[in-house]
Amino acid sequence: MSTSDVRRICNETALHHDILHRIDQAAESVESLRAENSQSQASRHLSVFDELHPDTALLNRTYLQEVEARRLKVVPEILDWLGYRVRVFLRHDRNFVFAIAFRSWIGMANHVVLRNATFEVDKAGRTQTLEQRGPLANRTTVHAWITGTLDSVSNDSPNADADMEPVVYKPAELQHFCRATDLSHVHSSPLVQCVPGPSKVWVPKCVEPWDGGPA
Repeated sequence: MSTSDVRRICNETALHHDILHRIDQAAESVESLRAENSQSQASRHLSVFDELHPDTALLNRTYLQEVEARRLKVVPEILDWLGYRVRVFLRHDRNFVFAIAFRSWIGMANHVVLRNATFEVDKAGRTQTLEQRGPLANRTTVHAWITGTLDSVSNDSPNADADMEPVVYKPAELQHFCRATDLSHVHSSPLVQCVPGPSKVWVPKCVEPWDGGPA
């Protein structure tokens, strides 16, 4: 082997080592950026959760964890929750419209009927949503829900009954759930139907507020 061949091999080896070194540096930079982003996101979540009522913070933590872990329950598992008090909120998802929170579990379905229900809006969560700094992937916060006794749940797509009227909630325009007809505040209802479609929440037209009696 000539001297020139030896030099060429040495140069190629040095170049090879330099390339590998640069690749390692790039990989380390990527991992460092990922770690910083993860820490930043965790810090943001912690700060966001601290602003919320403990029950609202727990609901958002649970929903976020279950979504990320792909552990959301569906029918028929949710049928075991019939007769229990649950919280229902909008998912903004094409496949399943509503989320159902029961104890430490979250389910999802397209059609939910509640009895003896109350309508709730968390003020701090609404503010986070309007400011686009909530903990969820779309920068919102679960802050508006209906609490009631789960009467039925399915993945059907029925229309609301003829004697029902729609209830609306738009965080940018309304501070509460309101009747769509006159925008009067809806506090509670003995019956709530949650269905897919432009109007998703319905109560009896001449609704008598639930008096807080037995659920």
